[in-house]
Amino acid sequence: MTFPSLFRSHTNRNIKLGFVEVADQADPHSSVYSTIFQIQDITFSYREVFVHFDLEGRLLNIELRKIGAFPIKLLERTFQGFFNIYEDNCLNLDPKIEEANYYYDYYQENISSNEFLSQTLVKQVMHFIEELLINNTPHTFLEKILIQYSWEGLNQDKAKFYNVYPTPITVLPPETRPDINPLFAVLQITQGCWTHACERGPCAFCASFRGTTYREKDLPEIKRHIQDVQNFVGAQRKNIRKIFLSDADPLLSKQSPFETLQVVKKQWPEITSFEAFISSSAILSKTVMEWKTLKSLGISKLYWGVESADDAVLKILNKPQTRAALYKAAKRLDDAGIDYVVIVMSGIGRLVNKNSMDHITHTSDFVSKIGSSYVDISKFVPLHGTEIYRLIENDQLRRLSYDEIEEEHRILIENIIKKRPLCKITGAYGRQFI
Repeated sequence: MTFPSLFRSHTNRNIKLGFVEVADQADPHSSVYSTIFQIQDITFSYREVFVHFDLEGRLLNIELRKIGAFPIKLLERTFQGFFNIYEDNCLNLDPKIEEANYYYDYYQENISSNEFLSQTLVKQVMHFIEELLINNTPHTFLEKILIQYSWEGLNQDKAKFYNVYPTPITVLPPETRPDINPLFAVLQITQGCWTHACERGPCAFCASFRGTTYREKDLPEIKRHIQDVQNFVGAQRKNIRKIFLSDADPLLSKQSPFETLQVVKKQWPEITSFEAFISSSAILSKTVMEWKTLKSLGISKLYWGVESADDAVLKILNKPQTRAALYKAAKRLDDAGIDYVVIVMSGIGRLVNKNSMDHITHTSDFVSKIGSSYVDISKFVPLHGTEIYRLIENDQLRRLSYDEIEEEHRILIENIIKKRPLCKITGAYGRQFI
């Protein structure tokens, strides 16, 4: 690719800019909207440029569109302040290309952290804003972006992020990421995952929090953290109505979750609801009545890492629960009326036996019989530094081929849909089947 060109030169530009409303990505039925700032260069109808910022002035993403078609993402700035580049889509930035097109396999996007390309695109956006201001387009918001959130300003902001969140927030559901869904902020109630501090040890497939010593914050520290987050989000606070509680399993903390939620709502009265990751252990640690109380305090959705409903696979994954415990936990949430998303894995059912269908059978049965109809399917990847990676390297578990993982992924989805036709599946490939 030749030197990337985001904005094409033209004497008579068609520019639109201003604040626009965006829907809640976590709740399609919600009537609550957030607001972002949008710059549109729609001079060329087959290659429109859209740039988005949050209310504080931080760049969110850069997209191309074609006569209002589905956006082709080029760059996104993540919640942590890093840039993701959709490299295949950036082929559109070749000056010889006149029309925005999709260049990638829809289900195998090539995403990188190419700093040179990130910096080039961000600086082109800033130069474009300078031109708008020079050409008598007065706008205090544009001036704020240039002064505070240029390339250098965004990097300084990333450093501030780590003062607020001193240990990494390694994973969030996409629809709750503040950079994607501005209705959310993240409160780090615990740091790391409690499984790292217990005799059983962490889940064998998970690489998250491997370098983080687990700790739980007490109420005074939580109060200070809330203030720090409010200061960090700045003007973006006008959008925020939801909190994602972090890290891995915050509702299992010895610090009373009832007190924690009450403190947050008192200190941040605009907050209407909370979401969090949850484990089977955390679900079973509370009674139905306690879950009903947590719901009344604002717990609106939980993301439950089930992974599998097959006992043999659960043992390989070093998950503490059995299939019977999963059904018991699901009933507890169902009886309390708590919404939850079940997270399962594909490509793990044949780590021992090439022909085993047990993982597919038991997991699809489980999904079809519980109250939740929301399932997220993640495809197994053996991650360096995990126990499963070591066992595969030592030939104690099978090294699955791409085709084997892909086959199980598709069969699992097909079995879930066959047993529960109205199931709402998300994940790498889920949407193509519904």
